[in-house]
Amino acid sequence: GASVFPFYDNFAGTSLSSKWTVGQVTASVNNGLTITGSNNNPAHLVTSSTYPESSYVVEYYGNWASQTSGAWSATGFGYNLTANVGSAPNYALGFGYGSGSPPSFQGDTYVYSLYETSSGSYLYGNYTNQLASSTSTYTGSYSWGWRQQASTTNWVIHWARMRALPPNGVMPSVRFGSIEQV
Repeated sequence: GASVFPFYDNFAGTSLSSKWTVGQVTASVNNGLTITGSNNNPAHLVTSSTYPESSYVVEYYGNWASQTSGAWSATGFGYNLTANVGSAPNYALGFGYGSGSPPSFQGDTYVYSLYETSSGSYLYGNYTNQLASSTSTYTGSYSWGWRQQASTTNWVIHWARMRALPPNGVMPSVRFGSIEQV
């Protein structure tokens, strides 16, 4: 368990765990997490501890909050999201969308997976649908989580976890020989 998922939260109950740090958003827990953004900057919910970003896949099951078309609208998922939206970089590893340029998958519910290899960083939906990629790579340890500012919908998260990257960055596969029908 702990070797596979060094971090896991299913947001059971009605209180946010001390595993998380809240910054200018409202985090409501009721057997799931709802993050309501604000017009403040930065608005985020991130892990209280830091983790080396190149060693893990960070994932959550939930939606990607939709943005308004306003000038200061922003959503993001990744590491180091406590930086100001106007700062560069806005995050160390992750994907953020702002100022009226929402992602095509906003509002969609997936298992979102974020990870980095030596060739870049990747965001997947439901393990196989590549949603975004970047050739940027980073080093360091950071908190990870979500950011939201002036969005029209909330993040609704059912669980969040961190798992080890597979050996050499390649997911294992299982193959069975031909199956005979009798």
